[in-house]
Amino acid sequence: MKICFVAEYYPPHIGGGEIFVQKMVEGLAREGDECIVITSRTGKDSPFLEENDNLKVIRVRIPSFLSRFWFSLFATCKIILWARDCDIIHGASYGGAIPSFLGAKLLRKKSILMVYEFMGGLWKNLEPNWVLSQFYQTAERVIARLSFNKFIAISRYTRNCLRFLGTPDSKLEIVYGGANTELLKTGKDPSQLRKEIGFSPEDFIYLAYGRAGISKGIQFFAEAIPLIIERIPHAKFILILTKSGNKIWDSIRDKLGKLPTSIYRLIPGVAREELSDFLNLADCIVIPSLSEGFGFAALEACNLKKRVVATDAGSLPEVVFGEYVLVKPGSPEALAEGCFRAFSGDMNYRQPKEFKWEKTVHQCKLIYREILGQ
Repeated sequence: MKICFVAEYYPPHIGGGEIFVQKMVEGLAREGDECIVITSRTGKDSPFLEENDNLKVIRVRIPSFLSRFWFSLFATCKIILWARDCDIIHGASYGGAIPSFLGAKLLRKKSILMVYEFMGGLWKNLEPNWVLSQFYQTAERVIARLSFNKFIAISRYTRNCLRFLGTPDSKLEIVYGGANTELLKTGKDPSQLRKEIGFSPEDFIYLAYGRAGISKGIQFFAEAIPLIIERIPHAKFILILTKSGNKIWDSIRDKLGKLPTSIYRLIPGVAREELSDFLNLADCIVIPSLSEGFGFAALEACNLKKRVVATDAGSLPEVVFGEYVLVKPGSPEALAEGCFRAFSGDMNYRQPKEFKWEKTVHQCKLIYREILGQ
């Protein structure tokens, strides 16, 4: 088969959706399927075309202003140029939805939309601007009702969001992602790394990481830190964050700025290899999300056999296993209580779950064959 993937972002851009698409296309390419990825450029030095065996990555340059609109326009043109002999056009939300739909219609191809996460009614809590909140909700409702042959949801939570927005059950499939096992490896001795960042062996370290976006709830974790310190004086905190919008970032910086600098480390996004070292030194990993389409950070923490404090938002209850505590989202008090429970060892336990990329790829191929009538 030959598949054209359309995703607004793709590695080296950082994010769970980017990892999902990358693992899928690389897995399909290894099995002999031809894959084309149409995506945006991540920097001025990004090549417009990358080729590796059965995989081509085609990047388009887009203005920063109204970037999603320009990506939809330019990506549609690239689909018409590059996907004429493809069997399927496979888009990824949000930015890949409109171009993959238009490109498939113009080329008369079968089409699939993979949905990472739709917020639905949550937008009214996440977006303070009422006009933008209504726009995003309307856009999701329109996308959910487009005439794709199939919609792939990456969790039951996402599937239920699509159902609520009007996608018929006959078009819905669930395909979970896999575990990123590279984070199980560590290069540095955890005790040595503690010493390098100024923390002692007796400190109980809480770590949160990922993109500081509107749905990730990092600002609530920053607000919970003073409450945790009241009960656990030797607690320390590491936040490894990738900036995503000034408003949330400034809120996090403002809250951390009121704390003694000796108790926390705010670290800009790091390479995956270095991230592994930090995750391995933490005593507890905190996932304070307000919504979560799949929950790679939670899955990675569970695979590392760390104590996990997560909210019960989105798909997180589907993903977590091992020692964990689930708390109310958007509440610093609930996060602080969960962190105290983790310190005290008052944890829930669930048998390990298995998430494999090989299964993800296999399920996608079955869906491809179904819509192609094979």
